[in-house]
Amino acid sequence: MPRVAPVWKVMSDVDRICIEALARCSFLPASFDKRFARDLDERRSMAQQISLGQRASLFALVWKYRRQIAPTIVAKAALHLAEAQAEWQLAKDEARVVSLRPRRAADRPTYQGA
Repeated sequence: MPRVAPVWKVMSDVDRICIEALARCSFLPASFDKRFARDLDERRSMAQQISLGQRASLFALVWKYRRQIAPTIVAKAALHLAEAQAEWQLAKDEARVVSLRPRRAADRPTYQGA
């Protein structure tokens, strides 16, 4: 199955606040969470876009590390987590429907037997 291209959105204020809060957390050495948080922190200043999957993962990490983050930020992230996951799943399902659309006979490759 072909990979689905990510859908990019402009970073919201909640995204920036959550990224800043995650950047101050302490992580286990060489963990994915640490790399992901640092990557988003670098991207926050350069690119102003975030994919739907990254947004859902961001809010999930804020919830995971909620004991190190201010409760007001965790509350904002919790409200946006379900919305971001649903939006990401919807975009993924829509892309899958487009890729599973039946092809015409003219589009199918022909095989030359030897």
